[in-house]
Amino acid sequence: MAISSKELAEKLNISAATVSMVLNNKPGISAETRDRVINAAKKYGFDFSKFETETSPSVILLVIYKKNGIIVADTPFFSQLTEGIDNMCRKHGYALQMQYIYESSKTAEQINELSGNECSGILLLGTEMQLHDIELFNKISKPLIVLDTYFNECDRCFVSINNISGMFRAAEYLIGLGHSSIGYLRSSQNIVNFTERFTGYMCALKKHSMDHDKQPVHYLTPTTDGAYYDMKNILKHDRPLAGAYIADNDLIAAGAMRALKEHGYKIPEDISIIGFDNMPLCDITEPPLTTIAVPKQQFGALAAEQLINHIIDGGGLITRTQLSPSLIERKST
Repeated sequence: MAISSKELAEKLNISAATVSMVLNNKPGISAETRDRVINAAKKYGFDFSKFETETSPSVILLVIYKKNGIIVADTPFFSQLTEGIDNMCRKHGYALQMQYIYESSKTAEQINELSGNECSGILLLGTEMQLHDIELFNKISKPLIVLDTYFNECDRCFVSINNISGMFRAAEYLIGLGHSSIGYLRSSQNIVNFTERFTGYMCALKKHSMDHDKQPVHYLTPTTDGAYYDMKNILKHDRPLAGAYIADNDLIAAGAMRALKEHGYKIPEDISIIGFDNMPLCDITEPPLTTIAVPKQQFGALAAEQLINHIIDGGGLITRTQLSPSLIERKST
């Protein structure tokens, strides 16, 4: 009697999912493991006729969820993130496909259709998502990892940036430079990443016994032009300013810096500014922008690699992986 794939897995002390992927010629398995399974299958008389001999590349689906599209836009941040995902998929023999889901009356219908997609797994870019948006994906049984956000209340796998430590580091850096008044340029469009960044800023103020009520917080549109016009309006009304500012992202920092310079302030002599993300514009602003750097390609590659591991192992563990950002010192501080 021919051996079953389950029995073969038990003999080799590996998962049945791994054996199935080898026998179906799926990607994501090391050459050593693949040879070991094939040789054992031949040895024990496995019936190969039940399995495919040739398959097209398996697919990983990148779902980009847009609530407003202001933050998840066509910027270098998201293009580099996608490049990192694509490179890791290719490395393991997967093809990457992309699908946009826009918040609308048909959102639930679009998400339900994903259940019938023949992809091997889903990466969900959740930058603009709130908890109730994530919950719409609960019926999807395919391996799924949420990228660039996190919710304690949700039993999903997440890969995110450690926003709190990144912004804590930015504030400590300014304090170390001798600043006693550190304001915050906060996005008028709120997402989890920005909330966590503000938390990191507040933690640093608390550690150094700085009264947060005395630190100016300005709400700006999270685009360069939007932040520029919003900051111009703030300056027009002579609102109190801090001697240094941390911004939710580089776009806000760059827009605010332009407005401040037009109003006669020198950067960094009068006001220091730090951004977040390390986008290419940081090198071309005048002066170049000090920022918290997110390794975007590595971020995408890490998420893709974790999803591939879940596909191979059959999932099971619920994990949260955080990537720590770093400070890039330039001339705006």
